[in-house]
Amino acid sequence: MPVEHRMGYPEPPATEGGAETTRGAAEEVQVKGKQRAQQWKAQAQEKMKAQAATQRSKAAHGLEETAEALRQAGQSLREKNKASLADYAEKAAERTDDLSHYLREKDIDELIGEVEGFVRRQPWVVVGGAFLAGAMLSRFLKASGEQAE
Repeated sequence: MPVEHRMGYPEPPATEGGAETTRGAAEEVQVKGKQRAQQWKAQAQEKMKAQAATQRSKAAHGLEETAEALRQAGQSLREKNKASLADYAEKAAERTDDLSHYLREKDIDELIGEVEGFVRRQPWVVVGGAFLAGAMLSRFLKASGEQAE
């Protein structure tokens, strides 16, 4: 005859291995949960890598265009007999072109690793760059607002 629990409900009959079955089911749920989390993490990483590769290509293309503009500026300066300024423009074009090729040739994982290493070695450069970018953006927005009025 079933024994009644305090609340008036019958207690389930004691079975051998009941706790073990519950424990096994909990472990299975935990394992499946970890596997699903790992799958989601892998999918997120792949999406981030694809987006980073797209941005890398856009940046490399923009740098190539900038290098070409610098070359044209150098030629124009040379035509105006400003050889020293033309030399600076041409050197800047070469460096910009080198950076563009560097971005195109590097694997996205290598680039991410190098950026992480740089940030670890030079955190103040990153903070300073962010500060300068913010200051430039605020000046730009302020100037844009004054022109609109």
